[in-house]
Amino acid sequence: MLKKVWTDPVWSKVIATGIIAGVGVLITSLGGWWPEVIIAINDIWLFLVATTTVPNWFLSLLVICSLLMLGVLLIGVWSLFRSESQPSDLWRTYREDYFFGLRWRWDYGSDASHIYLLTAFCPHCDLQVHPVDIARYSGVNRYEYKCEDCNVNLKTFDMPIPQIEDKVIRQIQKKIRNEYLKNTPQQQM
Repeated sequence: MLKKVWTDPVWSKVIATGIIAGVGVLITSLGGWWPEVIIAINDIWLFLVATTTVPNWFLSLLVICSLLMLGVLLIGVWSLFRSESQPSDLWRTYREDYFFGLRWRWDYGSDASHIYLLTAFCPHCDLQVHPVDIARYSGVNRYEYKCEDCNVNLKTFDMPIPQIEDKVIRQIQKKIRNEYLKNTPQQQM
Protein backbone atom coordinates (compact mmCIF):
# COMPACT_ATOMS: atom_id res chain seq x y z
CA MET A 1 0.00 0.00 0.00
CA LEU A 2 2.86 2.39 0.82
CA LYS A 3 4.32 1.79 -2.66
CA LYS A 4 0.96 2.66 -4.27
CA VAL A 5 0.65 5.86 -2.21
CA TRP A 6 4.29 6.81 -2.89
CA THR A 7 3.86 6.45 -6.67
CA ASP A 8 0.66 8.51 -6.68
CA PRO A 9 1.59 12.01 -7.95
CA VAL A 10 -0.34 13.89 -5.24
CA TRP A 11 0.38 11.72 -2.21
CA SER A 12 4.08 11.46 -3.03
CA LYS A 13 4.32 15.26 -2.82
CA VAL A 14 2.36 15.30 0.46
CA ILE A 15 4.69 12.67 1.95
CA ALA A 16 7.80 14.50 0.69
CA THR A 17 6.53 17.79 2.17
CA GLY A 18 5.88 16.04 5.50
CA ILE A 19 9.39 14.58 5.53
CA ILE A 20 10.97 17.97 4.76
CA ALA A 21 8.85 19.65 7.48
CA GLY A 22 9.84 16.94 9.97
CA VAL A 23 13.53 17.39 9.17
CA GLY A 24 13.12 21.17 9.56
CA VAL A 25 11.45 20.74 12.99
CA LEU A 26 14.18 18.31 14.07
CA ILE A 27 17.00 20.65 13.00
CA THR A 28 15.30 23.63 14.67
CA SER A 29 14.87 21.64 17.88
CA LEU A 30 18.42 20.29 17.92
CA GLY A 31 19.87 23.72 17.15
CA GLY A 32 17.87 25.37 19.92
CA TRP A 33 16.38 27.88 17.51
CA TRP A 34 12.76 27.70 18.69
CA PRO A 35 13.00 30.90 20.77
CA GLU A 36 14.25 32.83 17.70
CA VAL A 37 11.50 31.34 15.51
CA ILE A 38 8.85 32.30 18.06
CA ILE A 39 10.27 35.83 18.32
CA ALA A 40 10.24 36.16 14.48
CA ILE A 41 6.62 34.98 14.30
CA ASN A 42 5.68 37.40 17.11
CA ASP A 43 7.45 40.31 15.33
CA ILE A 44 5.58 39.54 12.10
CA TRP A 45 2.28 39.42 13.99
CA LEU A 46 2.98 42.73 15.74
CA PHE A 47 3.87 44.36 12.41
CA LEU A 48 0.65 43.11 10.81
CA VAL A 49 -1.61 44.36 13.61
CA ALA A 50 0.24 47.66 14.14
CA THR A 51 -1.58 50.78 13.05
CA THR A 52 -0.34 53.55 10.86
CA THR A 53 -2.46 55.74 8.63
CA VAL A 54 -2.99 52.53 6.61
CA PRO A 55 -3.10 49.18 8.47
CA ASN A 56 0.09 47.20 7.97
CA TRP A 57 -1.82 44.03 7.10
CA PHE A 58 -3.31 45.92 4.14
CA LEU A 59 0.16 47.11 3.06
CA SER A 60 1.43 43.53 3.29
CA LEU A 61 -1.50 42.35 1.18
CA LEU A 62 -0.70 45.02 -1.43
CA VAL A 63 2.96 43.95 -1.52
CA ILE A 64 2.00 40.28 -1.98
CA CYS A 65 -0.48 41.12 -4.75
CA SER A 66 2.09 43.35 -6.44
CA LEU A 67 4.71 40.58 -6.36
CA LEU A 68 2.19 38.10 -7.77
CA MET A 69 1.25 40.47 -10.59
CA LEU A 70 4.93 41.11 -11.34
CA GLY A 71 5.50 37.34 -11.52
CA VAL A 72 2.55 36.88 -13.89
CA LEU A 73 3.81 39.74 -16.04
CA LEU A 74 7.35 38.30 -16.19
CA ILE A 75 6.01 34.84 -17.10
CA GLY A 76 3.82 36.37 -19.82
CA VAL A 77 6.70 38.34 -21.33
CA TRP A 78 8.99 35.30 -21.15
CA SER A 79 6.44 33.06 -22.88
CA LEU A 80 5.82 35.71 -25.54
CA PHE A 81 9.53 35.94 -26.37
CA ARG A 82 9.87 32.17 -26.22
CA SER A 83 6.98 31.59 -28.63
CA GLU A 84 8.41 34.15 -31.08
CA SER A 85 11.90 32.71 -30.99
CA GLN A 86 10.93 29.03 -31.23
CA PRO A 87 8.51 27.78 -33.85
CA SER A 88 5.61 25.63 -32.79
CA ASP A 89 6.28 21.92 -32.46
CA LEU A 90 2.74 21.10 -33.57
CA TRP A 91 4.14 19.66 -36.81
CA ARG A 92 5.72 16.82 -34.75
CA THR A 93 2.22 15.43 -34.18
CA TYR A 94 1.81 15.02 -37.94
CA ARG A 95 2.98 11.42 -38.44
CA GLU A 96 0.47 9.87 -40.83
CA ASP A 97 -1.12 10.78 -44.15
CA TYR A 98 -2.32 9.41 -47.50
CA PHE A 99 -0.12 9.91 -50.53
CA PHE A 100 -0.30 8.17 -53.92
CA GLY A 101 -3.08 5.81 -52.83
CA LEU A 102 -1.24 4.52 -49.75
CA ARG A 103 -1.30 5.35 -46.06
CA TRP A 104 2.18 6.42 -44.91
CA ARG A 105 3.53 6.65 -41.36
CA TRP A 106 6.88 8.06 -40.25
CA ASP A 107 8.92 9.53 -37.42
CA TYR A 108 11.07 12.67 -37.13
CA GLY A 109 14.66 13.38 -36.23
CA SER A 110 15.79 16.77 -34.97
CA ASP A 111 13.66 18.74 -37.44
CA ALA A 112 11.13 18.32 -40.24
CA SER A 113 13.82 17.55 -42.82
CA HIS A 114 14.88 14.41 -40.96
CA ILE A 115 12.05 11.99 -41.66
CA TYR A 116 12.77 8.34 -41.04
CA LEU A 117 10.99 5.01 -40.54
CA LEU A 118 8.79 5.84 -43.52
CA THR A 119 6.39 2.90 -43.88
CA ALA A 120 3.49 2.19 -46.24
CA PHE A 121 0.16 0.67 -45.18
CA CYS A 122 -2.98 -0.51 -46.95
CA PRO A 123 -5.58 2.29 -46.82
CA HIS A 124 -8.37 -0.30 -46.44
CA CYS A 125 -7.21 -2.77 -43.77
CA ASP A 126 -4.10 -0.98 -42.39
CA LEU A 127 -1.76 -3.92 -43.09
CA GLN A 128 1.84 -2.89 -43.71
CA VAL A 129 2.67 -3.29 -47.40
CA HIS A 130 6.05 -3.62 -49.10
CA PRO A 131 7.10 -2.80 -52.65
CA VAL A 132 7.52 -5.83 -54.90
CA ASP A 133 9.68 -5.68 -58.01
CA ILE A 134 7.39 -6.57 -60.96
CA ALA A 135 9.68 -5.45 -63.79
CA ARG A 136 9.96 -8.01 -66.59
CA TYR A 137 13.40 -6.78 -67.67
CA SER A 138 16.53 -5.97 -65.73
CA GLY A 139 17.38 -2.31 -65.58
CA VAL A 140 13.71 -1.34 -65.56
CA ASN A 141 12.22 -0.04 -62.34
CA ARG A 142 8.65 -1.12 -61.67
CA TYR A 143 7.46 -1.64 -58.13
CA GLU A 144 3.99 -2.55 -56.95
CA TYR A 145 2.45 -2.17 -53.52
CA LYS A 146 -0.04 -4.99 -53.03
CA CYS A 147 -2.03 -5.78 -49.89
CA GLU A 148 -1.74 -9.46 -49.03
CA ASP A 149 -4.77 -9.27 -46.75
CA CYS A 150 -7.19 -7.50 -49.14
CA ASN A 151 -5.53 -9.01 -52.25
CA VAL A 152 -5.68 -5.58 -53.89
CA ASN A 153 -3.03 -3.95 -56.08
CA LEU A 154 -2.72 -0.56 -54.42
CA LYS A 155 -0.18 1.38 -56.47
CA THR A 156 2.47 0.76 -59.13
CA PHE A 157 5.52 3.03 -59.46
CA ASP A 158 7.91 3.20 -62.43
CA MET A 159 10.87 4.38 -60.35
CA PRO A 160 13.31 2.96 -57.78
CA ILE A 161 12.27 2.63 -54.12
CA PRO A 162 14.52 5.49 -52.86
CA GLN A 163 12.89 7.79 -55.41
CA ILE A 164 9.39 6.69 -54.27
CA GLU A 165 10.29 7.41 -50.65
CA ASP A 166 11.87 10.74 -51.61
CA LYS A 167 8.64 11.72 -53.35
CA VAL A 168 6.61 10.90 -50.23
CA ILE A 169 9.06 12.77 -47.96
CA ARG A 170 8.83 15.86 -50.16
CA GLN A 171 5.01 15.71 -49.94
CA ILE A 172 5.27 15.49 -46.14
CA GLN A 173 7.65 18.46 -45.99
CA LYS A 174 5.39 20.49 -48.28
CA LYS A 175 2.42 19.84 -46.02
CA ILE A 176 4.44 20.77 -42.92
CA ARG A 177 5.55 24.06 -44.51
CA ASN A 178 2.08 24.96 -45.78
CA GLU A 179 -0.06 23.87 -42.84
CA TYR A 180 2.08 23.79 -39.70
CA LEU A 181 4.82 26.39 -40.17
CA LYS A 182 3.06 29.11 -42.14
CA ASN A 183 2.43 31.32 -39.08
CA THR A 184 5.78 30.80 -37.37
CA PRO A 185 9.16 32.46 -37.88
CA GLN A 186 11.35 31.00 -40.61
CA GLN A 187 12.19 27.37 -39.89
CA GLN A 188 15.19 25.77 -41.47
CA MET A 189 14.29 22.55 -43.21
